[in-house]
Amino acid sequence: MFRKRRKFTIGNANPFSQAKERHPLSVVADLYVKKRCCTACGVPDVTAPDLIGWTDEKVSHCYWRRQPETEAELEQAFKLLDHQELGCHRYAGTDPKIQARIGRESCDHPVIR
Repeated sequence: MFRKRRKFTIGNANPFSQAKERHPLSVVADLYVKKRCCTACGVPDVTAPDLIGWTDEKVSHCYWRRQPETEAELEQAFKLLDHQELGCHRYAGTDPKIQARIGRESCDHPVIR
């Protein structure tokens, strides 16, 4: 489903990317949550409980524990991206099918159609 990012990283970013700083506990892969963006809104608990974890800090912050591996988990990820309010959860991949499904607002790379 989602691959680990190899070609572009935060330190060696694609010049066309709008990559954001990731929460340090998020797995380094296509789906991630922006650092200091989480408001503990509860959307991840309802939409993607198998994929999202929570920090044990004074102010809790969500993070991607792992990437979707099955169709059901992929649907969880799509639900999360569809229902988030602040755009904290991002897609850093370049798969045109996924980009088209989630929309440009959640994509770090330009959506090519």
